[in-house]
Parts: sequence; structure tokens; C-alpha cells
Amino acid sequence: MQQTENINIASFDPMPTPEEIHARVPLTETAAMTVLTGRRTLEAILDRRDARLLVVVGPC
Repeated sequence: MQQTENINIASFDPMPTPEEIHARVPLTETAAMTVLTGRRTLEAILDRRDARLLVVVGPC
């Protein structure tokens, strides 16, 4: 029987696990502060303490 799936796939590279990514690219203090600042800003917008407009564009 002839294969009918993945017939146009030349190769496959599996995605690394989150653990592998953390091992390769450790989180720096600057990156952690960027994430925390962004989360706090988003929370303020959603709580209407910040009047800025939040636009989510997808699919993500």
C-alpha cells in the first residue's frame, strides 16, 4: 500500500523540550525583568488601571 501522509515532507526536526531550551538558553536577569514588566503592564491594562488599548492578533 502506498503512503498517503507526509509525502511532501523532506525531513523532520523535532522541537526541543522546554528543559532543553532552558539548558541551552538560560534566563538572564534582564530577560526575567522584561517578562515581569510586560506581565504587570498587561495586568494593568486588563484591570483598566492603564488606559492603553490591548490588541491580540492571531492565530498565535
